[in-house]
Amino acid sequence: MTLKLHIGKSLKKILAISLIVLILPVGKALADDPGTGDLGDPDDENVPIDGGISLLLVAGAGIGARKLYQYKKNKEEKNSDLAS
Repeated sequence: MTLKLHIGKSLKKILAISLIVLILPVGKALADDPGTGDLGDPDDENVPIDGGISLLLVAGAGIGARKLYQYKKNKEEKNSDLAS
């Protein structure tokens, strides 16, 4: 008796892509040079924060505003449907 799993084509693609994404960085990490072990200046407390964090904050605020707009719009539509 054999066990047959019926998995959709899209799920197979997602699993294949996920497997590739998870395995490729491991090969790169193993291929990197271990370095000298120098941690830099111990008195240097500055953390390099570039414009990427500000872009993520702006994108998050935009997504939140859009979700809030859609929520209010759907709520108004439901109320107008109930009133009529």
